[in-house]
Amino acid sequence: MRKIVVGFLMMVVIAGLTTATGYAAFAASADVQNISFSTGNAELLVSNGGAYGPSTDLSSIAITNGYPGSTSTGNLWFKNTGDVPLKLSAQLVSATDDWGTLSPVAEVSLNSINGPLANWNTSPVDINITVPVGAEVGPYPVVLSIPSSADNSIANKTVTTQWVVTGAQVL
Repeated sequence: MRKIVVGFLMMVVIAGLTTATGYAAFAASADVQNISFSTGNAELLVSNGGAYGPSTDLSSIAITNGYPGSTSTGNLWFKNTGDVPLKLSAQLVSATDDWGTLSPVAEVSLNSINGPLANWNTSPVDINITVPVGAEVGPYPVVLSIPSSADNSIANKTVTTQWVVTGAQVL
């Protein structure tokens, strides 16, 4: 019985050596050099009709002494100076004063995407604008409004907002 076990083990060892030798005899390797990564950048500039910059002042688009049915309109232009096309979204990131009263009532429309202020601050909203590399696009209308259905609860209220428009790489 011992001779059978030893014989079997020898066959396994010989098979293993033959396989390893066969693999070594038929394997080869080559060096691959100079693989590099270079990243581009995304850069979005904005304008209210004047010079382009990383921010713009839209205080000219305001409803002052507003009433139900009031509107104010202005325009935005966008410029992509980066290396990738950008798809834009907008988000209201901060507000002052009477947010609680005006956020469900006062409305903003940007490039015909509209809704009350409260809808714009929960997450970025796709505004259906894509800016190709090196392109300037616009004007895109920005409309502020107080619906004619608003009641006296908004009388003598004020809200000032800050927004971020984000350009994300188009995949």
